[in-house]
Amino acid sequence: MDAVDLDVHKYFEAAIICARRYILKEKDENLARAKRHLIIMKYLDLTVKIIFYGFLLYWLSLTLGPKLVTWLS
Repeated sequence: MDAVDLDVHKYFEAAIICARRYILKEKDENLARAKRHLIIMKYLDLTVKIIFYGFLLYWLSLTLGPKLVTWLS
């Protein structure tokens, strides 16, 4: 087999499926549940980041806001 004839996407897809089956010992029936869990975790991560940076900006505006007003005037 030549490297030119190799379809990298199919190769890695087969490698991931085999890793799930034989290394992690997960069944194929759990794939839909795992995808749903991944989507939930992505949205949870995004929500936590938005809340964290929102509070950070709020705190910075409270602490640095009055100093910036006096510095700019």
